[in-house]
Order: sequence, then C-alpha cells, then structure tokens
Amino acid sequence: MIQNSTKVASRDYLQINHVNLEKSEWSGLGFLRIHEFNLALWGKKGWRLLSNEDSLVAKIFKARYYPGSNFLSASFGSNSSYVWRSNWGAKHIVSKSSVCKIGKGKKIDVWKDPWLPFSNYDFKISTAHLEDLENTKVNNLLRTDCLEWDIDLISYLFNGRDRNLILKIPLSVSSVEDVWMWAGDNKGKYTVSESCSHAIAKEIDSQFFVVIWEDHPRPFICNLLHLDLNA
Repeated sequence: MIQNSTKVASRDYLQINHVNLEKSEWSGLGFLRIHEFNLALWGKKGWRLLSNEDSLVAKIFKARYYPGSNFLSASFGSNSSYVWRSNWGAKHIVSKSSVCKIGKGKKIDVWKDPWLPFSNYDFKISTAHLEDLENTKVNNLLRTDCLEWDIDLISYLFNGRDRNLILKIPLSVSSVEDVWMWAGDNKGKYTVSESCSHAIAKEIDSQFFVVIWEDHPRPFICNLLHLDLNA
C-alpha cells in the first residue's frame, strides 16, 4: 500500500514538474529565459536614454558616446564602461519598436531615425538619400512661411511610399518638442513584457535554423526555405 502510494506521488510530482517547466519557459516571469528578460530590463534603461535626454544620466552618456545624435545611432565605442556595453547590447530591442512623434522636428534625422507612421514596425525612410543631405532634420522639410509640409520638396526627395506617409503626419499648431513613443504599447510607454517576447521570438528563430542545418537537410528542403525567406 505504501509502495503504491509512493509510485502515485512520484508520478504526480513528475507531472506537476513538467507543467511548471513548460509554463515557466513560455510565460509567467520566464526564469528559464533569464537572458532575454535581462536584455529587456537593459532595454528599458536604453529607452530612458532615448526618451528622456534631459536627465543627468542621459546627458552624461550622450556627451561620452553619442554627441550630436541619439541612443539609436550610437556606436559601441572604445574603452566602454560595463553599463554602456550592457545598454548598447539591448539597443536592437529599443530600435525595434521606437518611433518619434513629430513636433518641432529639430532633433530627428530624416534618414536614420524612425519617424514614419507605419503599422508594420518599419518606421524609417526607404528612399535612398543623397550624400549632400546626410544630416537633414525633419524640420527642413517644412515650409519657412508657415507650419506645413513642403509638398514640392517632399515629392522631389522621396518615393511614393515615403511621400504619402510623411504627408499623413499631422503637425502641431503649437511649437512642441519631438516625443519618442513605444509602438508596442497603446500609451506609448516601454514595456518589458513586449520587449522580452521580441527577444525570445528572435532566439527561437535562430535556434530553428541551427537545428535545421545541423540535420543536414536535403537540397529540396533548402530550396523551400530559401523560397519562403524571400517570398
């Protein structure tokens, strides 16, 4: 009787452990995904450097690592501190869902920064730019006599897709500052959960292809994968 009870208890313990393991891996706090969770937390710090440039910490990092630009355009640099290396390592998570809401347009780089109102997480200009217009700001696309888009200039510089998206952007009557928004949240605020999900999804995609290639797939499978990726 005692032996049977032990077997049942042991079986139930294994089942509970299996359920908890599966839940912890894909949901909950995600302790088995601690690397991605850590990236999301560092991404939140990077988001603060981008969205709150008036803070003392942001001013220090800006002066040291990206003077004249913003966190999204920052390079790794040489002799970097541990804190900066950690922030920079999560920059791809921040850049994935960051988009700027245009105000004055003085701080937003037309070609490098994400500022177009596109719903498919593709907020950057797709038009190839001229070298002479390398550091053009958004406010240079406005008319000088009033707060309106310069339609002739925009039509000359950009392709149809970019031109239509730019002209859809409403301009504020009052002169307000540019504001960074988080596209993954309805309130425009950075969320650790959405960032962690993005990091996990990216790792799953990479692991999928590692498993595929390790199995030495036949040529027709390689062709199918190639066609699917380029569809």
